[in-house]
Amino acid sequence: FMSLAVEPLGKLVGGIKRLWGIVNFILAICLAMTVVISKVAEHERQTSGGATVGHPSDGIKISAMFFFAVLGIPMAITFSVPFALASIYSSASGAGQGKLSNS
Repeated sequence: FMSLAVEPLGKLVGGIKRLWGIVNFILAICLAMTVVISKVAEHERQTSGGATVGHPSDGIKISAMFFFAVLGIPMAITFSVPFALASIYSSASGAGQGKLSNS
């Protein structure tokens, strides 16, 4: 669904390049959150005497699910924007996919 919203979001924030920059910051924050979630889960495991290995608390499960849901937003844009930008730049320079020259 996020890939379908790339164009409207790009217009909303003032261009696809700006959107690209914003989602890279979101991606960096999300990846830093992996450390936080891992440390909390490790602390939980240590305080329970290892009884929660393979059975994290509901808080850890919810945090991980929320993390992956939010991570999907920058990942969808990260996977689609470079191809869109390459297409824009190649068509602006007169090149393009499948374009035949008349020479």
